[in-house]
Amino acid sequence: MKIYEIEIKPKSAFATHLKGDTLFGALCWHIQNMGLDLPNFLKDYDTNPFMIVSSGFYKKGNEYYFDKPLAPNFMLFGEIDVDNRKKNDNKKYFSYVVDSPLILNKLNYAEQNFVVFTDTMHATINRDTNTTGKDEFSPYSTEAFFFTDKADIVIFAAIDENRLQEEKLKSLFENLGKSGFGKRASVGYGQFEVLGFKESVLWKNNLDGNYLYALSPFVLSGNEKENLNNMYFQPFTRYGIHGDILAKSQNPFKKPVIMADSASLVSLKTNYDKTCPIIGNAVKGTSKILLETVVQGYSLCLPIQLEDNNENK
Repeated sequence: MKIYEIEIKPKSAFATHLKGDTLFGALCWHIQNMGLDLPNFLKDYDTNPFMIVSSGFYKKGNEYYFDKPLAPNFMLFGEIDVDNRKKNDNKKYFSYVVDSPLILNKLNYAEQNFVVFTDTMHATINRDTNTTGKDEFSPYSTEAFFFTDKADIVIFAAIDENRLQEEKLKSLFENLGKSGFGKRASVGYGQFEVLGFKESVLWKNNLDGNYLYALSPFVLSGNEKENLNNMYFQPFTRYGIHGDILAKSQNPFKKPVIMADSASLVSLKTNYDKTCPIIGNAVKGTSKILLETVVQGYSLCLPIQLEDNNENK
């Protein structure tokens, strides 16, 4: 598989976070709408994935900003005193420049603010009178967020070019940016422009490490569980919902899936492919109305070194 790097510029507010599994689902709808053979792509996704999409991260110039790994602070910062504890908790990202070593407790952790949250007020409308009504005024708020101009967003996508070609992948992201991603896309949320599209150089030098840093939410396969050395992660439950035309169906909701979040660390006894390190598994059987539905439980990874003396404290 080849790994591509898609750099995007938000053009509106977002109501859904750029997580790899939700991006994969949105892109699958655009594959279908482009007339490509999506059922054929998905039929063996659990053994031969045609595409794996990362979550959204940040890039400024040649410097990448990834989420702080989901490991205890003493592993990331070494010995710290009480006065520095809160300061280190506020460091949400680490910066990375290509060809520099990825050593967990020697990374350049940064306190940045790439996202600004806001509440938008709404009011319920009586469709008979086209007003809020005398006794029916019930304002409510919805949360949305904007990305600041401090950096652009970068998403990584690994594809099997025998089935999905480079130009098709670029078109998929361009179409998604125009239509909008996630909740409330129909009213203009989640729109973006594709600024750059190229094969990623992050994995060109075959990075090495005893842990894998996950770039999207994932679900370990049975074989990986058997070969697991150690793992640091934050679980969350994905309450999925169908998109596109099925969003308005009688039962658009999918079965919940418990996943490990982006920025988790996984150590396996078996070797990984240094040119395209991947962990995880496809998840099927989550939909009652579209049986071929597949959840991306895979994650692209960055190999990262965790020194033994930190891990055993």
